[in-house]
Amino acid sequence: MGIAVSSLGPVPDAELLSRFVQRRDEEAFAELVRRHGPVVRAACRRTLGETPDADSRYGGGMGHRGSAQMAAMAAHSLSDRNLDIAETVRAVADELGATPSAVATAWCLARRGVTSVIVGPRTLEQLQAYLPAFALTLPEAATKRLSDVSRPGGARTGAP
Repeated sequence: MGIAVSSLGPVPDAELLSRFVQRRDEEAFAELVRRHGPVVRAACRRTLGETPDADSRYGGGMGHRGSAQMAAMAAHSLSDRNLDIAETVRAVADELGATPSAVATAWCLARRGVTSVIVGPRTLEQLQAYLPAFALTLPEAATKRLSDVSRPGGARTGAP
């Protein structure tokens, strides 16, 4: 695998993505999929469970599995920070006996300055997962955890 390591050492993901986007470098794309494909799928399955939606989020439902579009989506959205946010939403949902969709929506609605939330369910099941959000009041500790994990730059520590 000549592309995984250059004469200067390992090729960073950003450079691989740039090579693919700018030059349609298939070797660069293959390396990104090799590096991140299993993590992307595992994150989807960890967050959504063993459901068809996990494969859809991974790109299967959109015909993107193993494609340039999926590599670009993974490189952009599946950062450690975003995975930490998703895991915290799932943990809060489990603690409250709610769905992650309901927790995320209730948290957004509880934020200062938010007057509405747009949801985008594709199925009746997904809509039913969102609906409890409109009656869900998150405990203060849960709201703080969600706010801390999603705060740009990370959680605040110490005195305010």
